[in-house]
Amino acid sequence: MKTIIISDLHNRVDFVELVLLSPVLIPYDNVIFLGDYFDDYNDTLEDAANSAEWLKKSIYKPNRIHLMGTHDVWYRFTGNSFVSASGNTEWKANIINDILT
Repeated sequence: MKTIIISDLHNRVDFVELVLLSPVLIPYDNVIFLGDYFDDYNDTLEDAANSAEWLKKSIYKPNRIHLMGTHDVWYRFTGNSFVSASGNTEWKANIINDILT
């Protein structure tokens, strides 16, 4: 059984899909994502929306397991200063939570 473990995407969701199609990795049985899907230096509303749309689709793929990282938890529990990370902003929280209901 071959499992791929990926962490710290920070909005590089298009890149990760290309990587997972690589003949070097295929075939594999499972992919485990360790979180930190969001937040990058100088990211935009479009970056956050693109990552949220990717995550919304990716969580339904049967061979994928998604965990939340430090940059993701606050978006589900906004306003909790104990789980905030650098890069967390209200404007990104709004778009992420509109997509990931």
